[in-house]
Amino acid sequence: MPRSRRDYCSCHGVILNILTILAILAFLGVIAFSFYSLIWLCVLPNEPKITITDASLTQFDFAAGRNNILNYNLALNFTIRNSNKRAGIDYRGIQVIGKYRNKKFFVASLSSTPFYQDHKNTTVVPVVLQGQQWVKFRKHDVSKFNLETAAGVYNIRVEFRLRIRYKRVRILKKITDSPKIYCKQVKVPLSGYNETSAGGFKFNPTKCKNVPMKKR
Repeated sequence: MPRSRRDYCSCHGVILNILTILAILAFLGVIAFSFYSLIWLCVLPNEPKITITDASLTQFDFAAGRNNILNYNLALNFTIRNSNKRAGIDYRGIQVIGKYRNKKFFVASLSSTPFYQDHKNTTVVPVVLQGQQWVKFRKHDVSKFNLETAAGVYNIRVEFRLRIRYKRVRILKKITDSPKIYCKQVKVPLSGYNETSAGGFKFNPTKCKNVPMKKR
């Protein structure tokens, strides 16, 4: 039997009700997400800040043309500052990455983690990075390396990748984060701490920058 007009109206009514419910749920979802984002922005603690307070190289040799091996022995002292008034930070992992002429020559996970840092606190972390790495330098990279070798000072980029968890935060008790922090140009002297024999160069503490969350 053909369907009556009442049946068609009933089907249309059901579909309309379903669409209305879906629209309401979508609207409530947008409201909930906006509310959560607002709470997150208000509650999210400040990320830790890193400053390299001292750095020196006792070895930085590159055998161009033979095996392209870069030998290095780099000593770093850096501080991690927790500026939050109430939130402590639980450091689950710290990875240090070194680059020279945009070529990565070491990646190290520090054995000092995990550790806890209280609010309004600064922690000093010393680390010695030693080894060798195959790198492919272009001619202008080798020329720059030779110039910096003659000067006894090298421009090295140092990056930090952290795995942390904030504790004792209002409303949200635990918040995890993975900050990326970089020190674009760290002028590191060769041989000895704080100064080289040539030119009397003294290392200047270098403040590092946090990568914005939207660019990670």
